[in-house]
Amino acid sequence: IALAETNVANAVRNAGVMAYNKKDFKTAYNKFVQATTINPADTSMYLNAGIAARTLGDYPGTIQQFKKVISLNSPQSKDLYAEIIDITLKQQKDTTAGLALIKEAAAKFPEEPSFIKTETQIYIDKGDAAKSEQMLNTLATKEPNNATYQVLLGNIYFSQALKLQNDRNKIDAKKVKEFTEVTTKMNGLLDKSVPYYKKALDIDAKNAGALETLKTIYAFKNDTKNYDEIKKRLDALPKQ
Repeated sequence: IALAETNVANAVRNAGVMAYNKKDFKTAYNKFVQATTINPADTSMYLNAGIAARTLGDYPGTIQQFKKVISLNSPQSKDLYAEIIDITLKQQKDTTAGLALIKEAAAKFPEEPSFIKTETQIYIDKGDAAKSEQMLNTLATKEPNNATYQVLLGNIYFSQALKLQNDRNKIDAKKVKEFTEVTTKMNGLLDKSVPYYKKALDIDAKNAGALETLKTIYAFKNDTKNYDEIKKRLDALPKQ
């Protein structure tokens, strides 16, 4: 019986692969899902089903199948989390579900900064920079030698300054008072961000993210001395 089941599973799997190669993604998806019911521990079939669903634009199906791969502790779990978070936030526009997934992913992969970065950005986008800052301060207190948290704290103010810069570009040149007010606010935010990037560099002198952003800030402020120093440090980094 076991051999017969294996033969059936192989036949179904092969039918799915053939359909996928012919770009018949609907049939491929159905075959891959059928294969998972025959062998519920076959991570590759859940993965294939998820990929076929994604190609069809079936986002709930993609998430369902990729979640199954994650639940089976696949080595690809971290990347799949990133993908389903992206789908949930960008395609389904569901911030609540996205945040729940981010928290789940961050708990499983605490060393991966991108999940925390996405979460803090959600709060910033919602206009709740204070929540973002509070969260990162808690993490930075727990791990004072983590340069990433310092960079992300700097990013809270830097990203708000960039938004103001975009607003400023839309101001009529004749409205000098309004232009000056926005510029002052923007410079204040940039000044607030700098100590965090410097602290990140105290922890990790070769932190490219901190160096890149400081270079941008010093260029914007026409601070040639600091700009040249940071540029020299950036240029000295090994090329990726």
